[in-house]
Amino acid sequence: MTYLSILAVVFTFYLLKRTALGYHIRAVGEKETADSVGISVVRTQAIALVISGVMSDWAGPS
Repeated sequence: MTYLSILAVVFTFYLLKRTALGYHIRAVGEKETADSVGISVVRTQAIALVISGVMSDWAGPS
């Protein structure tokens, strides 16, 4: 379980800092800016919500 959590941290870092989706997720914080360059704000928020839900599910019950 410890190794899985370390991999999750590395995956999240890579996703947010090195991929186009990560750039989009960070840009959606400024909705006007993201929308003006053609990023679908609602779609990006939905994808981020699904990813966070999956990662929360992996954490298991508290």
